[in-house]
Amino acid sequence: MRVVDIKAELMTEESFRPYGALLARRSGPPDFHGLKSEGWKTPFEIDGSPMLMVLVSRFSGMRFTKLERHFGVSQTFIPLGPVPALLAVAAPTDPGDPEAIPNPEDVHAFVVDGSCGYVLKRGTWHSLDRYPLYPAESRIVILSSNETQVELETKDQPTWRLTQAVDYEERFGVSFQLGV
Repeated sequence: MRVVDIKAELMTEESFRPYGALLARRSGPPDFHGLKSEGWKTPFEIDGSPMLMVLVSRFSGMRFTKLERHFGVSQTFIPLGPVPALLAVAAPTDPGDPEAIPNPEDVHAFVVDGSCGYVLKRGTWHSLDRYPLYPAESRIVILSSNETQVELETKDQPTWRLTQAVDYEERFGVSFQLGV
């Protein structure tokens, strides 16, 4: 099996743009002015009903083989603390083509340092987990689609229509190793 090393980069508004958007104060003018506050809107799309979940990711090393993408929601992730973790992503591919799977060399990684959240564009390929950088747990609030989550929890993968997953070990003989 071949191992693809992925060096994580800092998650910035510019570096993350191909995959989604950050939940943070942006460089441009605010979209909203309150009495004593300002707000910046972040795109979020959903087919169906919203679902909130708290995800706890435990330290388990930096190797993985699977990516997935969701068609009916632009998932949002909001860290609940400063435990740095790594996230692997690949740009969205044609949602109508199940063979449009990113090449292993097209997978990138970002450091999620807890200072802001992020929204994945519809169809952005992503690791199934966030990978804490040291033996601690990372806690993240996920805003997703109830229908997507129910499908993941109750249906067999060959019958999924809202999510596509690929195991790079089975398909390409590849595993990924994250690093900073």
